[in-house]
Amino acid sequence: MTISRRLKKIDFLFAAGLFVSVFLLYLPAVDFSADIFDDGLYTEKLTAPETARIDFFDYIASPVLNLHSPLVKLSFAADRLLWGYERFFKGLHFSNILYHATAAVLLYFVCRRLAVRLPAKNEDGRTVFSRFRLTPVWAAAAAAVWAWHPQRVESAAWISERKDVLLAILFFAVLLTFVRAFRKGKIPVAAFVFFLLSLAVKPMLMTLPAVLWVWMKTETGRFFSKRNILLLTPYCAVAVLLTGYHVIFNSVIPQSSDAGPLALRAVIAAWNVGNYFFSALLPVELVPFYPFYDPGKDTLLKAAAFALLLIASGAAALRKNSAAELVFWVLLLFPATLLPVCGIVRRIGNCDWADRYNLLPSVFLLLPAIFTLRRVCVTRRIPAGFISAALCVYLGFLCIQTRLYLGVWRSYRSVVLASVEGVGNPNYRMRFGVALLALEEGDLKTVVNTASSIPPDGGVTPADKKLIRVFHAGMTGLLESLAGNPDVGGRRLTELVLGPDAELMRKVSAGFLDLAVDASAYWNIRRNDAATAVKLYETSAALSLIPLRREERLAQIALLKKDIASAEKAIALLEERHHPSAAKLRPQLTFLKNSAGGKRP
Repeated sequence: MTISRRLKKIDFLFAAGLFVSVFLLYLPAVDFSADIFDDGLYTEKLTAPETARIDFFDYIASPVLNLHSPLVKLSFAADRLLWGYERFFKGLHFSNILYHATAAVLLYFVCRRLAVRLPAKNEDGRTVFSRFRLTPVWAAAAAAVWAWHPQRVESAAWISERKDVLLAILFFAVLLTFVRAFRKGKIPVAAFVFFLLSLAVKPMLMTLPAVLWVWMKTETGRFFSKRNILLLTPYCAVAVLLTGYHVIFNSVIPQSSDAGPLALRAVIAAWNVGNYFFSALLPVELVPFYPFYDPGKDTLLKAAAFALLLIASGAAALRKNSAAELVFWVLLLFPATLLPVCGIVRRIGNCDWADRYNLLPSVFLLLPAIFTLRRVCVTRRIPAGFISAALCVYLGFLCIQTRLYLGVWRSYRSVVLASVEGVGNPNYRMRFGVALLALEEGDLKTVVNTASSIPPDGGVTPADKKLIRVFHAGMTGLLESLAGNPDVGGRRLTELVLGPDAELMRKVSAGFLDLAVDASAYWNIRRNDAATAVKLYETSAALSLIPLRREERLAQIALLKKDIASAEKAIALLEERHHPSAAKLRPQLTFLKNSAGGKRP
């Protein structure tokens, strides 16, 4: 058997193993809810029992949240035809997992095909360049790091994020076909077609010319050449036109944290760049919600560290260090690849980019790191066993984090409860999430065991000590409310929410505060103390950072005050965004209207 055939066989085995491992890791997502956030916006028109009643053309052509994604809609329509009515939602999750596993396989072949030009001295003292490639083991490790990383969880488990897994497939197809055509001296027509198709999924690849530009520098040693400019011109033209369209016509309405002067939004952008950069390396601060900028919770240390890395690599690059030069360009373009997510489609300084899929920057960061690590191992002659052990430990850590984080996305409610973001210690953060999810599911034994595993005087930092104290106080009140002491629990929770510790409860978890508010408000309403219940809901509305949670609380306040007009407005907004609480609040509003009109409810 020739070396070429043996390598192809090895590549096939590694690719098959990678596909199976990714599929099994994310398989629990098949049974997840079909209504997390804006899933309903993509699927509601496909839920008719008979396909004859579905206008597929209108469905595919219509935008969602002001974004046209016809290829995504087409994939959903194909799932509806393939899986049928009864298994439609399970089929959607199943397809998401298959798409993600396919993307991982394509990334493996991308890693096998890419090469970096590295300088070396020959016997005459002259500088010569040689191509440095990844072996199958290293390519599989790189693809596994990307595919098993918990930053991929949201796209694999969230139906409406089908955009990301499809974009991954198209992005890797662009790289494969572009590299192949470039090395053969041909025009990469197929790569451009895949690029155009990606824009029918999500506008994120608008920064693709920058990535191709850096790759051509590593391939040829030149940033500017007539051929490079000609090849990039059509990509740049499309990117500029699409950017102008989104900036002028298609910007999404900014959220509350996006508002403010440009200086503040620049600080938020810098904070997010550093936050995403370091969470991509060591994912211990993943948040199941958008990581809203909170200067009281986090400093700009990560942003400052990222800036120092950029300056250091730039200084080394000026000394003609080729490896540092590559790192410098990667770090310099890293923030630029984040822009299409929430810089153009939303606004500069948006909060929504630290824990999402963010396909381009994650790969853009991963590949140079893998090539650099592999090069160091070869030049420094580090024992292969040591490197293999370290990689296995890291991959095992990613698998554990991914599996734990995957459980958060079972339903909308579990996502809300597990939004533990203010706790510095990741061990405590995970235990808080487990206890809150168990409480929601009625598993009081797990709640008690998990809460007791967190020592009341635990924590290293003063902030964590305060949060642990508040966690135990609130959890005790909730357990008393459920375990036959509603008066004691209701009074304890009311005092806690209306006291100075309400903000600390929100930092433990937004869902934790919601549970305490709901339980204490119910207790006060049963005592005919609607005024206190209104105060509780107002506290929750003022502190909540969860999307549309404030509107939900305002609707509850309006219902308690019997303000029909305000309640109608708030509930209509919730229904427009397909929020799950609208189905529960609408009957209460109907009851209030009938009572006010003298009708018999």
